[in-house]
Amino acid sequence: MPAPGKHAFASVSFPGLLGCTSAMNDSGLALATLDAESTKDGSPKFDLSGVPLILSFRRVLEECTSVDEAVKLLSSVKRTTLMNLMICDKHGGVVIEMTPKNLVVRGPEEGLCLCTNHFRTPGLATSLECKRYAALEKSRDLARIGLPQVAENLHAVNKGNETIQTMI
Repeated sequence: MPAPGKHAFASVSFPGLLGCTSAMNDSGLALATLDAESTKDGSPKFDLSGVPLILSFRRVLEECTSVDEAVKLLSSVKRTTLMNLMICDKHGGVVIEMTPKNLVVRGPEEGLCLCTNHFRTPGLATSLECKRYAALEKSRDLARIGLPQVAENLHAVNKGNETIQTMI
C-alpha cells in the first residue's frame, strides 16, 4: 500500500535495496537503469554531495505519472553518478543520460530507444563505438519487433558473466 499521495510501484531489485533500478508504477510509468562508465563532461564518477540516483528513481515512481514529470524531477535533483535511464509512459519513451553535472534527454530514433552502458549525446559521449549498440541498431531493419525479437537481440549483446540482468 503506497503512502498517501504516492503512486504504488513494482520493482525488480536486489535484496535490501531501498531504491529502484527497474520498475513500473500504477500510472504505467516504467524505468530501467544502465550504469555508464565514462563521460566527456568532466564530472566525477561519484559525487558524495548528491542524492543516490536509485532513491531519486524511487521518487520518480512514487511522484510522477509521465516522462515529462520525471525529467523535471530528475533535473531538480543533485545527482551522484553516471547513469543512463530508459523511461517510458503510455505516450512514448526516452533515454535520460545523467552525470553529476548534466542531464540530457535522448529521444527515439526511427521509433526505437536503444541504450547500452555508454552515453551517446555529443556533450557526454567519450566514444560512439559500441558493438552492443551497433548490434541493437539492427532492430531497425525488422518490419515488426515483438517479444521473440527483443529477447533474441538482447541475448545477442549479453556479455556473459558481466551482464547482471537483462529485462524486457
